[in-house]
Amino acid sequence: MNKLFVNVFSVFYKSRKQQKFTFDFFRHTFKEKYFNPKLSLIQKVEEIKFLAAVKLTSLLQQRSINTSSNSGGDNKTPKQPVSLMDFKPVMRPDILLSLKNWILAKFIIQPYLDREFTLTDFTIGAKQAVGIVSSYLSQGDFQSMKGLVTDDAIAEIRRNFSKLNVKERQDLFIKLADIFIVFPYQIGIIFDDDSQKRFAEITVVYHIIKDFEEMRAHGRVNSETVKEDIKICNYRFIREYTKGVQSDWTINRLGHFKLCHFEN
Repeated sequence: MNKLFVNVFSVFYKSRKQQKFTFDFFRHTFKEKYFNPKLSLIQKVEEIKFLAAVKLTSLLQQRSINTSSNSGGDNKTPKQPVSLMDFKPVMRPDILLSLKNWILAKFIIQPYLDREFTLTDFTIGAKQAVGIVSSYLSQGDFQSMKGLVTDDAIAEIRRNFSKLNVKERQDLFIKLADIFIVFPYQIGIIFDDDSQKRFAEITVVYHIIKDFEEMRAHGRVNSETVKEDIKICNYRFIREYTKGVQSDWTINRLGHFKLCHFEN
């Protein structure tokens, strides 16, 4: 109710010109209409209410037209970005998942799968990996991605990569210095009872600002304009820990997004 009152109030008193126009309107109306001795008191009141409603409606319609014309294309549906792979991206850490990740790393992976594994070392390696893979990806060099990214993932990425324009392809490259946040989002352990195969999967989230070091040096990291340039990357790593199998971490899912895509 208060919001409606404020909006109506601002319509009538938006500017001094409108104030004068509104005052002149009612002065003219009262002089010509409501001091007419031929009209009864009830008729005068009803006439005042009717004309006031008409005027208010007219002003509201005019305000709506002005707002629409000023907004331009703001109400248009934003262009949906092309996804390299079809999955729901994540951006923020989850407290419960973080606790679960620590338990899995400490009590499952380290004692039973990889005694040298630590989340800290893995995160450092994952940061290096995104720099290498994104470099190949931005160039469309899928051949060099073999061994770093699974074949199924490369096939899907290749199909969607062709839909990107030149700038979108160039923006896929991630400089390590531009990564200001990186964290393991989720750890998954896969056991296949039939084949006795064992796998570990870890999804990593990266937050990137182009020319981050330079912007931080000039104190522009927290400005509103920077938000438009923040990129979010999701890379999921998988490694087989089946007994007798020598395997390395490879990427089986990846995606590059912008912060505005999450807000929309």
